[in-house]
Amino acid sequence: MINDYEALANGGMSADQLASTFFNEYYKDKTPIYPINPFQMLKDMGILFSVRPFKNYEGVYIPPEDDNDISVVAININKPITRQRYSAAHELCHFLKDSHKQFACVPNSQNEIERYAERFASELLMSTPELKKQVAIYAKD
Repeated sequence: MINDYEALANGGMSADQLASTFFNEYYKDKTPIYPINPFQMLKDMGILFSVRPFKNYEGVYIPPEDDNDISVVAININKPITRQRYSAAHELCHFLKDSHKQFACVPNSQNEIERYAERFASELLMSTPELKKQVAIYAKD
C-alpha cells in the first residue's frame, strides 16, 4: 500500500474519504468482489485475526509491540457473520489510522475514534460510489 493512512486521517480526512482511498488502492489492480471481504483485507495487510467468544466486545485491535511483531485483531464469534464483517472492517480502520494504540471496541461507543472507525467500516463495506456504479450496471439490464 502506498498511502500513509494515519497521516491522511490525522490530517483531517473524513472516515468516508479514508475508506474510499483505501478501497481504491486495495482494488487498484483487481475487480472488487461483493460482498466485500474485510477478513481477506486483514490477511492481505499482514494482520493476524481470530474469532473469540467475547462477552462485552465487538472486536479488539492490538498493535505490534516492536518491528518484529505483528498486529492482531480479534472478532466476537457470538455475533452474526454480518456483524463480524463490520467489526473486521472497523478494526482495519484502527490498524490504518491508530496503528500504535490498542482498542477494545464496545457496542454503541460515543468515543470519537470509535465513531470514526464505524463510519469507515460502513463506507468500506457499502461504498457509496461503488453502490452507484452497481446500480447503474443493473439498471441497464
